[in-house]
Amino acid sequence: MSCGIEYKGLLRKNEKLLVKILSGDFNDNAIIEQYKAKNYKLGSNKEREECQKEEEELRKLLAQRPHNIRSFKCAIQDFERVYNKLVKEDIQDCSNWLLSFTCLMMTNKAGLLQEITRYGHLFWYLNVEKLYPELFDDNFIVDGFSKWVIQGEWNEDVISKEIQLFLKKEKAATPLEILRTYNLPEVDEEIIDEGFKDLLIEVYAGNLSLDEYILFLYNCCYSRMYDFDLPTIDWEKVREGIRKQIKYLVESDEKDSHSHRMIGDDSKEHFTEDEWSAYQIIKEFRDNNVWIYEKNQKLYIDLISSDLNVAFRELSNKRYNKFSLEMEAATINAFKNADNMDKNHFSGWFVGIWGQYSNSPEIEGQGTTVSLKKLRDDLNSVMQEYKEKGKNIAAGHTQNFIKKLEAIIKTESEDTTVEQ
Repeated sequence: MSCGIEYKGLLRKNEKLLVKILSGDFNDNAIIEQYKAKNYKLGSNKEREECQKEEEELRKLLAQRPHNIRSFKCAIQDFERVYNKLVKEDIQDCSNWLLSFTCLMMTNKAGLLQEITRYGHLFWYLNVEKLYPELFDDNFIVDGFSKWVIQGEWNEDVISKEIQLFLKKEKAATPLEILRTYNLPEVDEEIIDEGFKDLLIEVYAGNLSLDEYILFLYNCCYSRMYDFDLPTIDWEKVREGIRKQIKYLVESDEKDSHSHRMIGDDSKEHFTEDEWSAYQIIKEFRDNNVWIYEKNQKLYIDLISSDLNVAFRELSNKRYNKFSLEMEAATINAFKNADNMDKNHFSGWFVGIWGQYSNSPEIEGQGTTVSLKKLRDDLNSVMQEYKEKGKNIAAGHTQNFIKKLEAIIKTESEDTTVEQ
């Protein structure tokens, strides 16, 4: 093979185990006996019949273990790209990654991969684990590598994030850190008993990332699958914690990753109503561009309150989903504090943003109408103050603004009447 010197050294280091994968030198009888010892303790005849059926399926699977030299060569050639990525991300020992990748590639090329994603990749790799016991470890296969093997899709950003998550898991030491990063089936019962109550404190406080909240929901699901009793969970506090984390993301400069965990709609049946409602808060935030809307609302308030020239220049092309009462308060204060030159331009600029809001499907019409009416009423009060103080030019700019607002609000009212 033509490959890098360092990579060739990794292949030579693992030559015996790679040959074992190709030759299929595994004790299949022992694999079957281990399966029987684990599952034949069940009581009813029906359960025993089901186990015997699964045993036959296991025998058939083991008999199909591939020995294809082309698939094997493809695996060790392709892994060099994975190897270079791992080294770049500061993974020191790549042996387990090499062996697991080769097992996955061989299984996939033989058409034996069990593509069932309802319970996550723990069960997706079930056939690979059966075919290559002790050599395949799904901890050393990130989703990005799997998608490349199975679908031919290499996503550099996603893979980088998943490798960083792997490194974070490697560094996890305390029960709390482990429960924040690992799937529940990977964690010893003693660690769960010791750390789960501390995890709940962090969950309720809004201190988990959105991906960690989704992992928490998965682990609640896993606990039922493995019949493991968790401490009582206050789901209203969980939902409030998620909202706190979303609020923190909106108000801070920290970003929610474009590649992130998710729960597919086809998995809904495996989650309780409380778990699913908690996930929907995250899903709605990500799917409905809430991130963008909230950021832009905050930017609107900040700029209009600090520098009108910058606000006039930068806010016109932003996306909004409503004109909120907070934005109204900032708008009326900005208008009151503006000199007559800026007041002259203010209404035209404002209508440029909100003039067609009733025709925009992404803007929440009812709430926006309420805020616009309040702005109109506040402007009426300001106009009377200007007239009483003899500030007729300022009063004229204000009256012009009010007329434009009434036209916008009238359009919304007419649209509502037509719809009714």
